[in-house]
Formats: sequence, structure tokens, C-alpha cells
Amino acid sequence: MTLLLEHGHLDLVIQAADERGEWFCAEGAVQELCRLGEFGRALEVMEPFVATGWRAALWAQAEILLRAGRVDEALDLVRPEEEDRASPIVCRNVADLRSKAPAAPYSVCTNPSTASELTPASAQAREGVLNLL
Repeated sequence: MTLLLEHGHLDLVIQAADERGEWFCAEGAVQELCRLGEFGRALEVMEPFVATGWRAALWAQAEILLRAGRVDEALDLVRPEEEDRASPIVCRNVADLRSKAPAAPYSVCTNPSTASELTPASAQAREGVLNLL
């Protein structure tokens, strides 16, 4: 898949993602489409995977929206449900996504003990999450 993309065969990779449900092809195609600024096409490639309810695809869709400048939509898409707010993994993932977005108020977790366990990729995200609590 990587070689196909390197040699300009993006449409072939998109076709494999669509016709065969190849996740890695979809992921690679989305990265290339986003690099080219074709966010609408990237969302189309990801849509069949998101429709299955697969969390990895949902996070990938949020990343596309974020890269397209649609920050509120991206954050709303992955906003944790009430029962997920105590999950360190969910909170860390939201904090990581949040660290890539411009500053805006957003409550990630409601449990300060959970927030102290976060290890987001960005120190700024950790600081922001703790400040929001």
C-alpha cells in the first residue's frame, strides 16, 4: 500500500479500501488525502468503517475533521459518554486529540483522580485537562 501511494496510485488504494474493506488502505489513503487537503474525500473513505461503529475509525474521522479545521465537530464526535468519563484511556485519547486543536474550553473528565493518571502526548494537553477539572 505504501509503495502504491509513493508511486501516485492513490485511487487504487482508495478502491481497495472501498471494495475490500481494507483498513490499512483506508488509513493510508486518508493520510494522503489530508496531506493534499482533500478532507471531504478523506471523510468519504473513512465513512464505511465509521458506520460499523468501530472506535478506531471514529477516532480517525475525528482526526480528519480536526485537520480540516472543524474542531468542534471533531471534539463532539469523541466526547466521552457519562460512563466513559472515569476511563483513563478515553480521557487520554480525548486529551491527545484536544492537544492538536486550538485552545477552546472543553471538559474531558470529571474525576480529578482519573485526570492525574493521564499521560497525553503533549504536556500542554495535560495542563489543559487538569485546568478544566
